[in-house]
Amino acid sequence: MDDRTIDTIFAGSMENLPPVSSKIVRIFTSSTFTDTTMERNNLMAKCYPRIKDYCREKHGLEFQVRF
Repeated sequence: MDDRTIDTIFAGSMENLPPVSSKIVRIFTSSTFTDTTMERNNLMAKCYPRIKDYCREKHGLEFQVRF
């Protein structure tokens, strides 16, 4: 995958995505638990469930979060 394609994806474009080689979307959140309690809880309560549903319903992918 060339740099231009990667830049376009990171800019939020969902057009012309490369073929998927895995069925898992996994993100890793790195921080101390005391620094980001509110942010982490908000992501877990509001964002991650929506991303998980989107990945499964639209693309048949499993969404995982690691801390």
